[in-house]
Formats: sequence, C-alpha cells, structure tokens
Amino acid sequence: MAEDLKPPPQSMDQLIACEIHFAMEHLGAPSRLLKWVDRWSQDGDARTLVGALQVFNDGRSQSINLEYPRAALGREMYSTFELLGASPILLGLIGYWSECGDDEMVLDGLRAINRKGSVFEGGIIAADE
Repeated sequence: MAEDLKPPPQSMDQLIACEIHFAMEHLGAPSRLLKWVDRWSQDGDARTLVGALQVFNDGRSQSINLEYPRAALGREMYSTFELLGASPILLGLIGYWSECGDDEMVLDGLRAINRKGSVFEGGIIAADE
C-alpha cells in the first residue's frame, strides 16, 4: 500500500531541470521564467522553453536550430544565466550540458553549486585534482 504513494521515478532531464530551476531561483529569476522551467521539467518540451527564454533574453543568443533542441536550449539557458549573473562555473556546466556532456556530471555539478555554492571543496571536484 505504501508503495503506491511513492512518486514516479524522475528522468535525468527532469532532475537537471529541477536543479536549473533552483539555480535560477537563487539568482533571482522572475517567476514567469521559473514557471516555464517547471513546465519543461514536466512535459520535456524543450522547444517551448527555448521560445520563452528567447523572449527573456531579448534575442541575445545567436541563431537557433530547433532540429537540435538540447543545443538550442543550452544556448538560451547560457544567455539566461549570463543575464542573471551566474558564476563562470555554472555557465560552464550549462555550456557543457548543451554540448551533450555527461548528464550525471552536470547534475552533480548543479547540485554542488546549489547546495554548497561551489563544485570545489566537498563538491564534485577535489581540491587536489
């Protein structure tokens, strides 16, 4: 019976979307932008979020090819995080993710930044590496 109450497992994209939402919220993103990220985390429609981010970014990013939605989303995310004043490490993670980088590493990096403020010192990259 208790097993029926468990939430369904989340996909890697949904987990990353939640961390992106958390990072944007921490950086002071407007609520309308956070709502679009929430919608993306639920339905996985990257194209809709790309359009919303393009409006927010006021056309700052370069041409977008929607045949590759992750790359298009990554470019718009990068521009959005830049406008929000994200750290270079966070921008690097978003850029790496948009280039089809390792999802687990990106998720671990986002979690470390969101919870500890850094990927260093107890984060995903040891200080002696």
